[in-house]
Amino acid sequence: MRQLFHTLDPAPFREKDLDDDAERYLLEAYQEAGTPSEAATDAAHNLPDAVHNYYADRERELRLDLIRLLRYGAVCLGIGVAFLMTCLGLRRAGRTYAGLRQIVDEGMLILGWVAMWRPIEVLLYGRWPPFGYSGRGCATA
Repeated sequence: MRQLFHTLDPAPFREKDLDDDAERYLLEAYQEAGTPSEAATDAAHNLPDAVHNYYADRERELRLDLIRLLRYGAVCLGIGVAFLMTCLGLRRAGRTYAGLRQIVDEGMLILGWVAMWRPIEVLLYGRWPPFGYSGRGCATA
């Protein structure tokens, strides 16, 4: 949308001037579109349905991407929680050794919460479709 209109035009949206490049492109596309007899063809009459079908397919794709993202986030969350619980268990077990107590105690706590970083990123801060789900695995950052 920002490329269609002059960015410095203070007018309300419906009254803005077209950008010079956008106007030139639209005029050239109109001139190359063909003759009026082309507008009477079956293809021209079916054009609205074709455009509608394209966007309906695109909507289905984005919906599937969102479902995949949520599944991916749930799997990552399960792995992260399991790892966090393991770290907390090791932290508790490490408290019995006097010399390693503080290192193991803090190290396991930090390591467990770092493992939760990716699931939290995906579920709360990730780029959700249509903004670009990357499909990366749970172990990648």
